[in-house]
Amino acid sequence: MNRDKEFSQLLEETYRALGFFLRYLGLPEAEVDDMAQEVYLKAYNAFDRYESGRSFKSWLFSIAKNSFIDWTRRQKVQRRFLEANFSKDFCDTFEDSSNTRTQVKAMLEKLSAEEQILIELRFFQDLPFNDVAELTGLTVGAVKMRMMRILDKIKTDWKRESYDDQNL
Repeated sequence: MNRDKEFSQLLEETYRALGFFLRYLGLPEAEVDDMAQEVYLKAYNAFDRYESGRSFKSWLFSIAKNSFIDWTRRQKVQRRFLEANFSKDFCDTFEDSSNTRTQVKAMLEKLSAEEQILIELRFFQDLPFNDVAELTGLTVGAVKMRMMRILDKIKTDWKRESYDDQNL
C-alpha cells in the first residue's frame, strides 16, 4: 500500500476519535475542524517517522495534545481554560471559600500546560493510568511518575500557602 493511501485510510479510521479528543481537551467547538486539519497535516508531514508497530491513534493524539498546548499558548486562553475545566471542580472538593478558590487557581496556574492536561485526564475525567498513557503517548510508568511529581508540587504549594496564611 502506498504512503498516501495508507495515510488516507488511517485518517478515515481516526477522524471522529480525533474530534472527540480535541473537544475532550477543551478546544472550543468552532476550532475543532481547524485543529484536526492542522494535526493531520503535521502527521502527514511526519508520517515517514511513524513507527508502523505503534498505535497510529496514540501517535496522532500525541500530536493533537502538543498542538492543543501550542494553541492555548498562542491564544492566551490558558487562564480561561483552567477556570472552565479545572478550578471549579477542584475547588468544589474544598470548603467553599473565595480564599481557597484563589489559592487553588494560583496553584493550577503554576503548572505547565502538559501538567494541567495530566491533572484533567486523571482526576477530572477520571481516566485510568493506561488510558492517560495512551492519550498522551507516554508510558504508564511515566504518567505515574509525572502525576506523583505534580501532586507533590501541589501539596508543597498548599502547605506553603497554608503556613504563610497562619503566620501573617
